[in-house]
Amino acid sequence: MTNQNKSVTDINSNPMSSPCAGTEVHGIKYYFRLALMLLPLVMLACDSTIHFSRDIESKNDGLSVRCHISKINIKNVREKDKKLFGLKQDKLSFVYADITLTNTRTDNVKYDLNEYFLYAGNSISSGIYIDSVASQLIVERTIKPGQEIKASVYWVFDGVLGVDGLSKLEIIKNHELREKNLTGQQDSGAP
Repeated sequence: MTNQNKSVTDINSNPMSSPCAGTEVHGIKYYFRLALMLLPLVMLACDSTIHFSRDIESKNDGLSVRCHISKINIKNVREKDKKLFGLKQDKLSFVYADITLTNTRTDNVKYDLNEYFLYAGNSISSGIYIDSVASQLIVERTIKPGQEIKASVYWVFDGVLGVDGLSKLEIIKNHELREKNLTGQQDSGAP
Protein backbone atom coordinates (compact mmCIF):
# COMPACT_ATOMS: atom_id res chain seq x y z
CA MET A 1 0.00 0.00 0.00
CA THR A 2 2.86 2.37 0.65
CA ASN A 3 4.17 1.84 -2.90
CA GLN A 4 0.82 2.81 -4.32
CA ASN A 5 0.68 5.96 -2.18
CA LYS A 6 4.28 6.80 -3.11
CA SER A 7 3.44 6.61 -6.82
CA VAL A 8 0.44 8.91 -6.45
CA THR A 9 2.40 11.31 -4.29
CA ASP A 10 5.19 11.56 -6.91
CA ILE A 11 2.76 12.52 -9.68
CA ASN A 12 0.93 15.09 -7.60
CA SER A 13 4.08 16.59 -6.06
CA ASN A 14 5.65 17.39 -9.45
CA PRO A 15 3.31 19.64 -11.44
CA MET A 16 5.47 19.19 -14.56
CA SER A 17 4.79 15.46 -14.77
CA SER A 18 1.77 13.84 -16.29
CA PRO A 19 0.79 10.20 -16.44
CA CYS A 20 0.14 10.70 -20.18
CA ALA A 21 3.30 12.66 -21.06
CA GLY A 22 5.76 9.93 -20.16
CA THR A 23 8.49 12.27 -18.89
CA GLU A 24 8.31 15.31 -16.66
CA VAL A 25 9.51 18.44 -18.50
CA HIS A 26 9.98 16.93 -21.97
CA GLY A 27 6.24 17.07 -22.73
CA ILE A 28 5.87 20.79 -22.05
CA LYS A 29 9.05 21.72 -23.95
CA TYR A 30 7.79 19.75 -26.94
CA TYR A 31 4.43 21.56 -26.99
CA PHE A 32 6.09 24.93 -26.44
CA ARG A 33 8.42 24.35 -29.42
CA LEU A 34 5.51 23.14 -31.53
CA ALA A 35 3.52 26.27 -30.66
CA LEU A 36 6.47 28.50 -31.61
CA MET A 37 6.84 26.74 -34.96
CA LEU A 38 3.13 27.02 -35.75
CA LEU A 39 2.78 30.65 -34.65
CA PRO A 40 3.78 32.17 -38.04
CA LEU A 41 1.26 29.96 -39.83
CA VAL A 42 -1.50 30.94 -37.42
CA MET A 43 -0.67 34.63 -37.80
CA LEU A 44 -0.83 34.42 -41.59
CA ALA A 45 -4.27 32.83 -41.43
CA CYS A 46 -5.66 35.37 -38.97
CA ASP A 47 -7.35 38.63 -39.79
CA SER A 48 -5.40 41.81 -39.11
CA THR A 49 -6.25 45.15 -37.53
CA ILE A 50 -4.71 48.48 -38.45
CA HIS A 51 -5.12 51.18 -35.83
CA PHE A 52 -5.59 54.31 -37.84
CA SER A 53 -6.61 57.79 -36.74
CA ARG A 54 -8.07 60.17 -39.27
CA ASP A 55 -10.78 62.83 -39.12
CA ILE A 56 -12.89 63.59 -42.18
CA GLU A 57 -15.72 66.09 -42.49
CA SER A 58 -18.52 66.91 -44.88
CA LYS A 59 -21.17 69.64 -44.86
CA ASN A 60 -24.42 69.39 -46.78
CA ASP A 61 -28.14 69.96 -46.35
CA GLY A 62 -27.65 71.90 -43.10
CA LEU A 63 -25.69 69.07 -41.46
CA SER A 64 -22.07 68.98 -40.44
CA VAL A 65 -20.89 65.36 -40.59
CA ARG A 66 -17.63 64.50 -38.83
CA CYS A 67 -16.05 61.05 -38.78
CA HIS A 68 -13.19 59.97 -36.59
CA ILE A 69 -11.82 56.80 -38.15
CA SER A 70 -10.18 54.64 -35.50
CA LYS A 71 -9.29 51.30 -37.05
CA ILE A 72 -9.50 49.08 -40.08
CA ASN A 73 -9.94 45.31 -39.90
CA ILE A 74 -8.81 43.25 -42.87
CA LYS A 75 -10.70 39.95 -43.00
CA ASN A 76 -10.24 36.94 -45.23
CA VAL A 77 -13.21 35.83 -47.33
CA ARG A 78 -14.01 32.17 -47.86
CA GLU A 79 -14.37 31.18 -51.51
CA LYS A 80 -18.02 30.14 -51.13
CA ASP A 81 -18.87 33.49 -49.46
CA LYS A 82 -17.02 35.35 -52.20
CA LYS A 83 -19.28 33.72 -54.81
CA LEU A 84 -22.42 34.07 -52.69
CA PHE A 85 -22.01 37.82 -52.17
CA GLY A 86 -20.48 38.59 -55.57
CA LEU A 87 -17.17 39.80 -54.15
CA LYS A 88 -14.19 40.35 -56.41
CA GLN A 89 -11.41 40.20 -53.80
CA ASP A 90 -10.26 37.58 -51.27
CA LYS A 91 -10.26 40.13 -48.44
CA LEU A 92 -12.62 42.75 -47.01
CA SER A 93 -11.69 46.01 -45.26
CA PHE A 94 -13.94 47.02 -42.35
CA VAL A 95 -13.50 50.74 -41.58
CA TYR A 96 -14.62 51.68 -38.04
CA ALA A 97 -15.47 55.25 -37.08
CA ASP A 98 -17.34 57.45 -34.65
CA ILE A 99 -19.70 59.67 -36.65
CA THR A 100 -21.12 62.95 -35.37
CA LEU A 101 -23.94 64.81 -37.15
CA THR A 102 -24.63 68.41 -36.10
CA ASN A 103 -27.59 70.49 -37.27
CA THR A 104 -26.16 73.86 -38.34
CA ARG A 105 -29.51 75.31 -39.41
CA THR A 106 -32.14 77.11 -37.32
CA ASP A 107 -34.86 74.56 -38.09
CA ASN A 108 -35.19 70.79 -37.78
CA VAL A 109 -33.39 68.66 -40.36
CA LYS A 110 -34.17 65.08 -41.36
CA TYR A 111 -31.21 62.75 -41.72
CA ASP A 112 -30.64 59.12 -42.56
CA LEU A 113 -27.30 57.46 -41.84
CA ASN A 114 -27.99 55.08 -44.75
CA GLU A 115 -27.24 57.98 -47.08
CA TYR A 116 -23.55 58.17 -46.07
CA PHE A 117 -20.77 56.22 -47.77
CA LEU A 118 -16.99 56.31 -47.75
CA TYR A 119 -15.21 57.07 -50.99
CA ALA A 120 -11.51 56.17 -51.33
CA GLY A 121 -10.03 57.10 -54.70
CA ASN A 122 -12.08 54.98 -57.09
CA SER A 123 -13.44 52.58 -54.45
CA ILE A 124 -16.84 53.03 -52.79
CA SER A 125 -17.83 51.39 -49.50
CA SER A 126 -20.92 49.39 -48.73
CA GLY A 127 -23.71 51.08 -46.85
CA ILE A 128 -23.19 52.09 -43.24
CA TYR A 129 -23.67 49.73 -40.28
CA ILE A 130 -24.09 50.53 -36.58
CA ASP A 131 -21.23 48.94 -34.62
CA SER A 132 -23.05 47.07 -31.87
CA VAL A 133 -23.54 43.58 -30.50
CA ALA A 134 -27.00 43.28 -32.07
CA SER A 135 -28.13 44.39 -35.50
CA GLN A 136 -29.78 47.80 -35.46
CA LEU A 137 -32.19 49.16 -38.03
CA ILE A 138 -31.14 52.54 -39.40
CA VAL A 139 -34.11 54.80 -40.14
CA GLU A 140 -34.64 58.43 -41.05
CA ARG A 141 -34.75 60.71 -38.01
CA THR A 142 -35.06 64.38 -37.17
CA ILE A 143 -32.31 66.45 -35.59
CA LYS A 144 -33.06 69.75 -33.80
CA PRO A 145 -31.08 72.98 -34.35
CA GLY A 146 -27.66 72.77 -32.67
CA GLN A 147 -28.21 69.15 -31.65
CA GLU A 148 -25.48 66.54 -32.14
CA ILE A 149 -26.11 62.88 -32.89
CA LYS A 150 -23.24 60.43 -32.33
CA ALA A 151 -22.90 56.80 -33.33
CA SER A 152 -20.20 54.16 -33.65
CA VAL A 153 -20.38 52.84 -37.20
CA TYR A 154 -18.49 50.90 -39.84
CA TRP A 155 -18.35 50.50 -43.59
CA VAL A 156 -17.04 47.61 -45.70
CA PHE A 157 -14.80 47.76 -48.78
CA ASP A 158 -14.26 44.86 -51.16
CA GLY A 159 -10.50 44.23 -51.03
CA VAL A 160 -7.67 45.68 -48.97
CA LEU A 161 -7.82 49.43 -48.56
CA GLY A 162 -4.20 50.43 -49.12
CA VAL A 163 -2.33 53.49 -47.91
CA ASP A 164 -3.30 55.40 -51.05
CA GLY A 165 -7.00 54.67 -50.45
CA LEU A 166 -6.74 55.59 -46.77
CA SER A 167 -5.20 58.95 -47.61
CA LYS A 168 -8.08 59.75 -49.99
CA LEU A 169 -11.00 58.78 -47.74
CA GLU A 170 -14.02 61.05 -48.04
CA ILE A 171 -17.48 60.80 -46.53
CA ILE A 172 -20.10 61.38 -49.19
CA LYS A 173 -23.86 61.41 -49.33
CA ASN A 174 -25.76 59.15 -51.73
CA HIS A 175 -26.50 61.94 -54.24
CA GLU A 176 -22.73 62.60 -54.44
CA LEU A 177 -22.23 58.87 -54.91
CA ARG A 178 -24.59 58.89 -57.89
CA GLU A 179 -22.74 61.90 -59.35
CA LYS A 180 -19.38 60.14 -59.03
CA ASN A 181 -20.79 56.98 -60.65
CA LEU A 182 -22.58 58.86 -63.46
CA THR A 183 -19.60 61.02 -64.35
CA GLY A 184 -17.31 57.99 -64.31
CA GLN A 185 -14.84 59.78 -62.05
CA GLN A 186 -11.69 57.76 -61.74
CA ASP A 187 -8.76 58.10 -59.41
CA SER A 188 -6.39 60.58 -61.02
CA GLY A 189 -3.66 60.08 -58.43
CA ALA A 190 -3.64 63.81 -57.63
CA PRO A 191 -3.85 64.79 -53.95
